[in-house]
Amino acid sequence: MERTDYIEKREDIISNVETLYSYLHGESGEDYKQWAVDKLKRGKNMVVEVIDGHICFAPSRFVGYINNTKEKHDDKQGNGTDTDKILKTYYNKIQDGRLDSILQKELAKHGESSAEKKYWILNGTTIEDILKVEQAHVPILPLKTEYDKFWHIQMHLPKGKGGTVIDPNLMLREPEPVIGTGEWNDAQCQNFKTIENGNIVLVRRGSQALALCQIIGDNFTSDSLCENYINVNFRKVRILAWANEFRQPRAGLFSQGTFSSCRKGTEQYSYIESWLKYMNDIAYLEKCSNLLLKKRNIILQGAPGTGKTYNTAAIALKTLGIKDIDLTDHKAVMKRYDSLRGEQIFFTTFHQSLDYEDFVEGLKPHVQTNADGNSIGVTYEPEDGIFKRACNAVQTDQSNDKSVVLIIDEINRGNVSKIFGELITLLESDKRLNGNHPIKVMLPYTKGEFGVPSNLYIIGTMNTTDRSTGTLDYALRRRFAFVTLKSQNSVIKKYYSDIANEELGNIALGLFEDIKKFIENPKHLCGDMSIDDLMVGHSYFMAESEDELHDKVEYEILPLINEYINDGILNVKKEEKETAFNSWLALSPIPETEDEDEEDKNE
Repeated sequence: MERTDYIEKREDIISNVETLYSYLHGESGEDYKQWAVDKLKRGKNMVVEVIDGHICFAPSRFVGYINNTKEKHDDKQGNGTDTDKILKTYYNKIQDGRLDSILQKELAKHGESSAEKKYWILNGTTIEDILKVEQAHVPILPLKTEYDKFWHIQMHLPKGKGGTVIDPNLMLREPEPVIGTGEWNDAQCQNFKTIENGNIVLVRRGSQALALCQIIGDNFTSDSLCENYINVNFRKVRILAWANEFRQPRAGLFSQGTFSSCRKGTEQYSYIESWLKYMNDIAYLEKCSNLLLKKRNIILQGAPGTGKTYNTAAIALKTLGIKDIDLTDHKAVMKRYDSLRGEQIFFTTFHQSLDYEDFVEGLKPHVQTNADGNSIGVTYEPEDGIFKRACNAVQTDQSNDKSVVLIIDEINRGNVSKIFGELITLLESDKRLNGNHPIKVMLPYTKGEFGVPSNLYIIGTMNTTDRSTGTLDYALRRRFAFVTLKSQNSVIKKYYSDIANEELGNIALGLFEDIKKFIENPKHLCGDMSIDDLMVGHSYFMAESEDELHDKVEYEILPLINEYINDGILNVKKEEKETAFNSWLALSPIPETEDEDEEDKNE
C-alpha cells in the first residue's frame, strides 16, 4: 500500500531519528537492533541531525513518514522520491567524505561498513558546523565553573613576534584537537607541559577569543604537527565552545603572554567563568527543551525563588525555535516572551475554583441589548477556554509548522480531574493528533470532535514547599516529565559579578550558605522534604544595595523560614530561631557556640 502519512514538521523527523537510535541501542531487542543497522548500511540518502551532542544518521525514507516504526516501514510501501520532496523544506542534500567517515565509525560499532552516501543537512548549516560536534567530543555537562585558576594561550606566533604566522584554528580542527607552544626556557612553557588534565584554556589570537578548551592529554611532541604548525609541544584538548557562541572579551583583556594563568578575582577569570556558566545554562535549556519536544508535557518544580518563571519563558522560546536572542539574557527573554503571548505562548494559573468550563469550554453569559443599548436579558453561549484556544492556535496555522506552548503556573493548586476532564487522556504524545494512537473526544457544549495537536507543548510549574493542596494525582503525573530547579550559589555569584559589587556579593553568599546550613541541619530538617525542596531560592539573595538585601531578608526570607517552622517542616527551638533571625537581619551568619565548636572537633 502506498503511504501518504508524511511528516509535517522537523520535530517529526527528529522523533523518527530517535526511534531508529532506540533500536540501535537495543531498547527493543536484538531483532530491531539488527534491522536498524541494516537500514543505516543500505540507505542511500541519509538525514543528519545532531541530538544531545551526537551526530545521528537515518535513511530519508524512514524519517519521511510520521511516527515511523519498524512495523510501519516493513508493512507499507514508502516512496523515497516523495519523502525527498518534503525533506527539501528543511534540509539541503550534499555529498561529503567526512560525513562518510563519521557514518563508518557508527557502523563499525556493529561490525558493518557501507558505500558512499548522500546526506541531507539542515538548511543554513554547513558541513563544518556538523564537524565541530565530531571534532569536539562534546563534553558531559554540567561542567565545573569554579577552578583555582584558568589559562589562556596564543598559538599563531610559534616563533614569537616577527616570526611565521599560522592559523591556530587549524590546530583546533585536527581530528584530535590540540593546542601547542614552542620550546621556551621559561615558566610559561613549563606550565604548559606540566599542568594537570582538566584545566580550562582560552585559545586566543591577540585580544580575540577563538575557543574555550579543556586539556585532556599529557604533553607530547609530533613531527607531523610540528611540520604543519611549527610549535614543538602539544596537548590534546576537548573543544568546549567556539567564540561565535559567546561574546568577545573587551579589547586588551587577553593580550599578553604565550601561555598565562588567570587567577580568581581577576577580570580574565570572571570572563571565562561567565562563559562556562553560559554554556551550562544553554545546555540546561536544550536538555529541558528536548525533553519537552519528546514528552510534550513537563513540570518545573522547586522552592520559591529558584527561577521557575524565567526558566519557563526561556524553555518556551527554545522550544519554539527562537534563535535571534541570547536565551540567558533575562530581559531579552521576557521581552520576546511577552511579544508572543496570545499567539504562540498562552499562560494560565490553576487555582481551586478553576474548572473544565474555564479551561476547555463552557457556557458563558452574554448580555443582550436593544437598539438603544439597554439590557434586555442574558443568553448563555459556548466560549472557548485557554486550553482550547491554545490548541486552535496550532491548528489554524499548520502550513507554517507553528508550535504553541501553554504554560500552567501552580499546576498542583487546581483540581486536575475537574479541570481537564476526559482530555487528561489526550495529553499523552501517542494519543495526540498524528500520534500512534490518536484519540478525539466529543466536547459537551459545542458538540464537535476535538483532539490535542502534537505540537502543543505544556509547561507546568509547582512549588515543592506548597503543602496546602497535596500532591498531583498519578493520572497527571505519569503524563508529565519532572524537572527540579535547585537554589544555586553560582547564580548569586554571577549576579554580583555582573553588577560589579563583590563586597555585597560576599555578604549575600555568606547569608546563602548560612541559611542552607541551618535548614539542612539534621536537628532541624524533619519529614520527607529535602534541602532541594526547602532551600530559599537564589533570587532572594540578589539585590542592588545593602538596604534592598536587608529588606529581602526581613520581609521575604525570614517569613518563609518562619512558615517552615510553624508548619513543622523545620524543628527549631524558640531560642535558636531568635538567634538565627537576629543574625540574618544584621546580614551576618549565626555565631558559632561552644557546643558547635566541640561537635566540629569530634566529627
